[in-house]
Amino acid sequence: MSFHPTAAGNDTVVYFAHLYSSGERGTNEKQNSLARRFIPKRKDMPNVTEYAINKVEEWINELLRKMFGYRSPQALFDERLSMLNISI
Repeated sequence: MSFHPTAAGNDTVVYFAHLYSSGERGTNEKQNSLARRFIPKRKDMPNVTEYAINKVEEWINELLRKMFGYRSPQALFDERLSMLNISI
């Protein structure tokens, strides 16, 4: 993050959360809690298969969210991507 002014541009305002202040990172903490349903804290990550990680990622991306009008993040991403006429 030391190069954030050049990466984001001079007109971009960048905010940083304070260390050990999880309340300032609500969305991030919510995503962590969703992943922890399947991969608990302090789990030895080298023992988690790539397949398992991909399944958790898929589940989180397909989960319907109230904040998105009960649509999934994946559906919104796909919608916005189609507006740009870009295919991945």
